[in-house]
Amino acid sequence: MKLFPYLLFLLVALSCSKESRRRTDGSAGPLPKKDTATFTWATELCDCQSTYSPDRYTKAQLRATHALWLDNWYLEAPAVAATPDELPNLRTDKLRQDYEQMRTHLQNLTPVDVSFWQQLKQRRLQAMEAEYALKRLAIRAHAHPELLRQSRYDSVGAVYVDALISGDTTALLTAWQRLHEEQKKNSGLPKQLDEEFTRKFNAANRLQLARVELMAYGWWYHTKPAVPYVEGDERMEAAFKALFTAHKTTRSEPNPSR
Repeated sequence: MKLFPYLLFLLVALSCSKESRRRTDGSAGPLPKKDTATFTWATELCDCQSTYSPDRYTKAQLRATHALWLDNWYLEAPAVAATPDELPNLRTDKLRQDYEQMRTHLQNLTPVDVSFWQQLKQRRLQAMEAEYALKRLAIRAHAHPELLRQSRYDSVGAVYVDALISGDTTALLTAWQRLHEEQKKNSGLPKQLDEEFTRKFNAANRLQLARVELMAYGWWYHTKPAVPYVEGDERMEAAFKALFTAHKTTRSEPNPSR
């Protein structure tokens, strides 16, 4: 008789387990897959809640795709200095570390299996590779300006490259003056720019100032367009929204820290 309570408990347990697998609508058969799910995301201006099919994409894939579109994929390690005091910050080892970390992160990203996003991932990898090569060249060229011949630049940039490589003080200062005049054309405060340039031109370390500015605002400015940077655009936004079946959008609250 002691066996009876145990058998009764076992039957009840099996009954509960069997009941938990039943459909709540009373129909026979397994539960259907979930038809839709929601994904919350944001741009700088909008907060969005979108509906998608979990049979087509996972939430992790959508997060990766959103990151591929809107995250910062530029190398943060500096390659040129604004002032001579910043020159010690230009380090190829820091650049390499930055590059390897960001490249690994991008390589491990798994966006949705759609050709547009797979191609964008490859374009971002190519841009990162080109940016790394140019920044590494820039850091090394501060000590060995002849390396600048290895880069691509326009005809205006060639003037600054020639001056940096020549070793001629007169050529260096003349190119620096030319750079100043070029900058002044696009300045809303030309008088203040003139005063600042005069102060630097008369400084004891003017040759060092000239080299730093010709590198940063002369050569770098006219060479950077050779890097195939990939900017977020309306096509990417449209392609991302196309992954969903419906959207609910609200304006983002302004961030006072920006």
